[in-house]
Amino acid sequence: ALVARIPYWHHAPIDLRFDASTWPRQVATALLWLVVYDFASYWVHRLQHRVPLLWRAHRIHHSARALSVSNTMSHHVSEWAVRFPLTGAALTMLVTTNPVPAGIFATVSGLTIFFIHANVPLDLGPLTWVMTGPQLHRIHHSRLPQHFDCNFAAFFPLWDVLFGTYVAPLRGEFPPTGVDGYVAPETVAGMIIEPFVPERRAKRTVERA
Repeated sequence: ALVARIPYWHHAPIDLRFDASTWPRQVATALLWLVVYDFASYWVHRLQHRVPLLWRAHRIHHSARALSVSNTMSHHVSEWAVRFPLTGAALTMLVTTNPVPAGIFATVSGLTIFFIHANVPLDLGPLTWVMTGPQLHRIHHSRLPQHFDCNFAAFFPLWDVLFGTYVAPLRGEFPPTGVDGYVAPETVAGMIIEPFVPERRAKRTVERA
């Protein structure tokens, strides 16, 4: 009874509930969810690079000098506390749907984030500005100054194109990754508290990758 009294968002502006047997509409709805999620995620990601406290947590993910699929989930625990409420709220408040498209969305988005962190110089050619691939996302993780603060979108680089943060990889470009002047803590405890302790340096080094 107590749970029933807890308010929640009943009706979103876009209601896409439909017969679960209609696969084209299921896929189309999952794609719409992915677009909404990626738009919200794009801005959250930009904040993580701009707000000092958020960056100090996010740079743990950027510290990898051997970027690979294994680094995909190397995030500080506080990042999930920031990302999930903001991106999840965008989905549930804007689009109402049934479980099948939600499952498609979860599967596609989960596989994609592993794919874009792959350690391969995979060029998607003319689709590079439409879909994020490993080479484009590696530019985001690059420690070269010309690549700082770019390519924030996880799925659709169109957001970067529209908001001026898109940097296309050159043919065969495979820059070094990591954060200059920063080494992530080696222990779990050190990693958890590191964003919240005072900086040891008086000035931030060139660190935004």
